[in-house]
Amino acid sequence: MHTLLILMSVNGDTNVVSRGGMAGLQWLQQQATELLASLSAAGMNDPLSLWRVRMFDAQCIARNLSPGGSADLLILTWFLAQFPHHLPHKNNNVAIEPITAIGPVTGIGVSLC
Repeated sequence: MHTLLILMSVNGDTNVVSRGGMAGLQWLQQQATELLASLSAAGMNDPLSLWRVRMFDAQCIARNLSPGGSADLLILTWFLAQFPHHLPHKNNNVAIEPITAIGPVTGIGVSLC
């Protein structure tokens, strides 16, 4: 959930834009950013946090917004995470360092591989 919210908060998801325009994308990014901050503070197992996630989902459905691009990036992130963190380069055996993206909330990072 955490990684998906980070992706939703920063991704210029064209599926969201096609359904809700730039205003829909901006709304989705703002809501994801706010939800991410509240989940980081309270934790995902908090009943209020779960309610907030359900409300966000219901609001997205009501606005016909589907973050398919963020979902695609999430599965790609998961796929890349299945590989060793340091892959040797076949030409010179130099380890490739993991790629890290910093989300919109200070101090929250996502390891992409």
